[in-house]
Amino acid sequence: MTRYLGYQAELWRTSLRDAQHQDFVYVAEETDGTIIGFASGGPNRDHFSKYKGEVSALYLLLQYQRKRIGSLLMKAIVEELVKKNIKSLMVWVLAGNPSINFYEKLGGRQSTTKQIQIGEDDFKAIAIGLTDINNFLL
Repeated sequence: MTRYLGYQAELWRTSLRDAQHQDFVYVAEETDGTIIGFASGGPNRDHFSKYKGEVSALYLLLQYQRKRIGSLLMKAIVEELVKKNIKSLMVWVLAGNPSINFYEKLGGRQSTTKQIQIGEDDFKAIAIGLTDINNFLL
């Protein structure tokens, strides 16, 4: 897992330095500047998907979950997508991840699955889609 985390850190460094990178990132902080979570989103990387936007990441430290911070991060991503005239979004979540409930409470519906590889291991991922993100802003 440590090798995977190093890979992910390098992937984020590279992406955030790339002027062509279309994703936007929001960071949640404590009042002292300590990072407690972040969200990233943008146009869907799968150009053939019926969902035109994608939440590529949403992470929040456990002790800050269930305090509406995740919802605020999602709202920020949705607002940016709407500015780009993107009206739907999806997110991939590993099967068994309790965050599936979070996305479903926001109106998301499970639509498809796929196998993904993380490091040397294979996992089942579930696509959760929201077909009209304008409703999310109400």
